[in-house]
Amino acid sequence: MVIPRYDTNHYIKDSYKDKRLLKIGKLKMTHLGKFLQTRYIIRHKLIRKYYDRREIYVRTMDQDSKIESCNFILHSLYTNCTIKEKWTPIPVHMTARRRDYLLNNLKSCDSVHELKNLKSSVTKELFNNKELVSFFGYIRYHTKSMHDSSDLYRLYKKLTLMKLTGSALPPWAIRNYNKTHSFYDVLNKLSKIFYNKRSERLHKNNIAGGYLVNHIIKDFDDFIKEKTSIKLSIYVTNLSTLSSVANMFRSKWPPSFNGNIAFELLREIKNSHWISKKYYVRIIYQNYGRRKYLLPMENPWSKFQSYEH
Repeated sequence: MVIPRYDTNHYIKDSYKDKRLLKIGKLKMTHLGKFLQTRYIIRHKLIRKYYDRREIYVRTMDQDSKIESCNFILHSLYTNCTIKEKWTPIPVHMTARRRDYLLNNLKSCDSVHELKNLKSSVTKELFNNKELVSFFGYIRYHTKSMHDSSDLYRLYKKLTLMKLTGSALPPWAIRNYNKTHSFYDVLNKLSKIFYNKRSERLHKNNIAGGYLVNHIIKDFDDFIKEKTSIKLSIYVTNLSTLSSVANMFRSKWPPSFNGNIAFELLREIKNSHWISKKYYVRIIYQNYGRRKYLLPMENPWSKFQSYEH
C-alpha cells in the first residue's frame, strides 16, 4: 500500500503529540547526511551522487518529525534534494520493500492481488467469524469505548494491511506464540501491544526494536546474495526504539548514546572481485551522551566511532 505524501500540515499528528524537529535536531540530521555523503558517495563511491529510489531505501512512520528527519538527511546527502522554508516531502517508503509499489511494477507486486480481494471479502468475514467477533470484543474492552461496524471494519482492515505489507511482527518475534495460536490470536496480541496506554510504550518500543533488527538482518542477507539493487537503507525511528536496538548489541555498545547508528556489512575485495567469504559487521554510532553541546560543530565527524564484531 502506497501512502500519499502531502504537504506538512496534512500529515497526521502522532497520537502522543510529538512535536516537529527543533533547530538542534535539524542540525543533527544535516550532519548525519553530510557524514553519509562523505563516506558513501565521495570516499567509497558506494552510491551515486543523485537520489535513486531503487538504490537507497528510506523508511519511516507517517509522523511529522520522522519524515522531516528524512528530509534533512537526504537534503545534505544528495545535491538534488532541496529543502525550502516549509520543506518539500521526499519519497519515503511506507511498506516492506518486496511489496512496495515504488520498487515493483504492479504485476510483480504480490500485495496487489491480496489487496484487490480484501474489500470484497472482509465484510462477510468480519460478521460471520466468531473468532473475529471475540477479537473486536476484546478491543472494545481494552479501549473502553464502543465501536460501530464501520469502526470495526477500519480497524480490521488496518491490522490486515499490516500483515499484507510486512508491517506486522516477523514470525521469529512471536515464534513461541504462533505455534499454538491462530492468526486472530496473534491480532489479539498485537492489539494489546499497540492499543494500550502510554505506560506500555517501553514494551512497544522493544517489539519495534526487534522488528528493526530483523530488517537489518534481512538487508544483509540480500546484500550477500546480491539480488538487490539497494545499497543503503535508512530507517528513521524514535530514540526509545533505537535504544532497544542498541540493547541487542550491548556487549559492543558504548555506555551512553543519543543520536544515530549505522550498521555496515563488510567483506574483503580486490580488483573488483570478492577474495574472501568471511563477513563482519561494523557498527558506527554518533555518541552525544546526555551532555548538551553547541551546534554547529567545527568537526562533527569526530563524534562517529566504529565498533567491529
